[in-house]
Amino acid sequence: MAGVRSIVRLAHRHVARASAHALPQLKPAMKSSSRALVASRTMAFSTETVVPGMTESEFMKLSDVVLNDILEMMDGIEAILPDADITLSQGVLTINLGEDGTWVLNKQGPNRQIWWSSPVSGPKRFEYDSRLKKWFNTREKQQELVELLTEEVEDITGIIVYTEN
Repeated sequence: MAGVRSIVRLAHRHVARASAHALPQLKPAMKSSSRALVASRTMAFSTETVVPGMTESEFMKLSDVVLNDILEMMDGIEAILPDADITLSQGVLTINLGEDGTWVLNKQGPNRQIWWSSPVSGPKRFEYDSRLKKWFNTREKQQELVELLTEEVEDITGIIVYTEN
């Protein structure tokens, strides 16, 4: 994705603000007839290296490239949205669009993944596909990182982010 250039322009249309609500699964609090319910959240973490043969050095280089490309691609949004603040520091890219929400993308070296937090779609993990040279969602295999980000930014703000390879 080296050499990504972008042009950001404001789309002249109204976009409904997306809101994501997550409701935890309810489970009985005790084994009695009182039927009290409590919220429970199940979390799973993997420490497997999911990209066989990729060294940590290769991962760091590839993840730095995509995070820097996204930072460059998003340049200009801060001029359109006065509350926007986009920063990249120590492997963490934060895209704060004020009342429209904040995306956080960060490198997870041991797993060779980029972890994503979005105000629209929630948490996701992305792995590098060396054949296609792009980062794809670990669960929804056809979902590409940059494409998803540009779609979500457009849906929530009305701003179209263009990328050129």
